[in-house]
Amino acid sequence: MSPRSPAELRTCAALRDAGVRLRPSLAEVPVAAQCRRTSRLRRVMTTEAVVSVTPDELAPDLPFSLEDAARTPWSFDAAQGLLLPWKVPGWPQVRLTPQRQRRGVRWLYACPACHRPTRHICAVPTREGDVTGCRRCLGLVYPAQSHHRTLLGDAAVLQGQRLATPAALQQAQARDQRRFSKVYGRFASVLGHPLAFFENTDAVHAAYGQGEVRQVPHIDVEALTDGLR
Repeated sequence: MSPRSPAELRTCAALRDAGVRLRPSLAEVPVAAQCRRTSRLRRVMTTEAVVSVTPDELAPDLPFSLEDAARTPWSFDAAQGLLLPWKVPGWPQVRLTPQRQRRGVRWLYACPACHRPTRHICAVPTREGDVTGCRRCLGLVYPAQSHHRTLLGDAAVLQGQRLATPAALQQAQARDQRRFSKVYGRFASVLGHPLAFFENTDAVHAAYGQGEVRQVPHIDVEALTDGLR
């Protein structure tokens, strides 16, 4: 998880048993991320999940064909991502399922949680134990899927370093304006300047820039700290 918002993973079943009312978006996934500081819940974005190999990568190491392997369930090791062709007590059971294509058959795993076909079986460690499933039912995404909404992603769009549609450019401008109002609005109330003052770079450098020593207004550090919390 991001170091700026430390969180731990919790199973939604344990949260329901504790009487926590989950949002509809969290009711669709078995795992939620809970902030350690505020206890707020959100969907899992990126995490260090244990991922298994695909059936195509598994086939060369098998002494038998995938058709024979699909007859019996396999055991998945959530700690190391290993798949064993026999039943291990306490390990999730995974089956291979065929998917018909124009050029033959493609073998996939059947997710032990949602039973949808998937190329990888994932496991994430939670407070209540390891939870096994596919990326979709666990709510996992790649970091690049959420990069366009981050500060660096919006900066790349606004500076022309990344191509974007007019709608995406307008959304990036709106997010950048909200960040500006949120951050500089706190300083504007403390320093006694209107918010538009910080939009003029020359005026800010003239008032607080390098060079001769200027009279800086008194800043209440405690009030500023409380406002940023």
